[in-house]
Amino acid sequence: MTGFETPYGSASLANISEQFSLFPNGGMNFVMAFQMVFFAYLMIEFIGVTTSETKDPRKVLPKAVKEIPLRIIFFYGGALLAIMSIIPWRELSATDSPFVTVFELVGLKWAAALINFVVLTSAASALNSTLYSTGRHLYQIAHDSPNRFLKAIKADTLSRHNVPQNAIIASAVLIGFAAFINVLPGVSDAFALITASSSGVYIAIYILIMVAHLKYRKSKDFMADGYLMPQYRLLNPMTMLFFIFVFGTLFLQESTVMGARGSAIWIIAFGIYSQWKFRK
Repeated sequence: MTGFETPYGSASLANISEQFSLFPNGGMNFVMAFQMVFFAYLMIEFIGVTTSETKDPRKVLPKAVKEIPLRIIFFYGGALLAIMSIIPWRELSATDSPFVTVFELVGLKWAAALINFVVLTSAASALNSTLYSTGRHLYQIAHDSPNRFLKAIKADTLSRHNVPQNAIIASAVLIGFAAFINVLPGVSDAFALITASSSGVYIAIYILIMVAHLKYRKSKDFMADGYLMPQYRLLNPMTMLFFIFVFGTLFLQESTVMGARGSAIWIIAFGIYSQWKFRK
């Protein structure tokens, strides 16, 4: 349709539908892909943390929630459609970046360096967002709990610019220790270990959020004029079942099963400890 010629033939939307197959590499590979997709969208709740600091959260939060799915479809879905129109999906390599391949086809020989720059800046941006979020969460925990360690490092104090400086520094130090995971004995894939363990713990957190939401809707603190989840009686349990399904996929791959087991042990141990502590 475009007339753009590549080593794979002419660029065309027909490249997407030609020899279409729903699960060309097997249904199990499709199921196992959920774990990486889920990890890619971890901390999406970060939107709520940032909008709470705006002048009008009631107006900003609904707008952000509605726009994010549209932007994901436009930028990620649109990019995939463009790539598969140029290169038939059967020719896409699992080891090479499709973005690099497309840019090289149009004459950008330095495409790999460009993509690496984009990836590094994206990672730095994600790390910056993580420090923003964890610092404020740690500050809130230190402010609301009598934890001696958090009090000792003054994680419950703000700087003169009203920033939880000590909580952010403590978060940065803990994140820095993640670099040593790769040298631990028995760890062959540090990235897979981190993705699986963090996904498992976050799934537990998200499920607890959904449980808290159900209790909130039935409590006297419920605000009927707020930004409400539609059909929550149906969608709330369905969301929890989806999280459980994703957690189960972590046990299907050898590279992620260690992280899945570790997160499961952490969830059970922390749950037992919390029950004992708060019941006491």
